[in-house]
Amino acid sequence: MKRSDNVTMTRVVDGSENVSYANQKLRIGDFETDCAGMKSISIITTDQGPLLDDMALWLALPEIDLVVPSEHAGYMDLIDSLAADFAVDYAKVIEASACAAQARFILWEKKE
Repeated sequence: MKRSDNVTMTRVVDGSENVSYANQKLRIGDFETDCAGMKSISIITTDQGPLLDDMALWLALPEIDLVVPSEHAGYMDLIDSLAADFAVDYAKVIEASACAAQARFILWEKKE
């Protein structure tokens, strides 16, 4: 799957899909992608909390953007696993957790 300059393909991870990350490979159910070209790791928030899930991990990859809702069982494990290869800013994770508005918190971004 390649995305064009004008279209970003986005996949929202279903809560029933297993998510794992190791050796620069992200696996979601039967889907696997190489994370060596990761562009950014962010948390996006909405103003829907605290009664509804209002956070998601957003992984911007060359071929696709992946969104993992915070209610997913592997959410924090995925952040911790990604931190082994990317300098994840945990202060931003805490800041996002306290946010009750629509926002984007960049945990890591590729330096150009």
